[in-house]
Amino acid sequence: MPRCKHCKEKFEQIRFLQKTCSDYCEKEYRKTNPKKPINKKSDKRKLQESIYKKIRVDFLKENSKCEACGKKATEVHHKNKRNNERLNDVNFFMAICSNCHRWIHDNSNEARIKGWLK
Repeated sequence: MPRCKHCKEKFEQIRFLQKTCSDYCEKEYRKTNPKKPINKKSDKRKLQESIYKKIRVDFLKENSKCEACGKKATEVHHKNKRNNERLNDVNFFMAICSNCHRWIHDNSNEARIKGWLK
């Protein structure tokens, strides 16, 4: 059984990831441990994403068929993640429909064998 983060008493966890034993302890715990703010996007990343929006539209116009099943492509899959400069590198783009995109991420081992993930 977990211990309450505020009063340190053992309690039965009702909710997933519950940290305190009662609403009172929850309020008191939050006073001393406020949630950390989410980091803001850097100006560099904002610029990359604005460029990506334009590149994505052009890429889907040129590649209108899903590279996996042949249906209409509605999404761009990044074969080699979206980190740093790879976000806008069309060498790692794949025109894909939403069903195939979901399949790729749900079946990563098979997708790697087919060369759709790195």
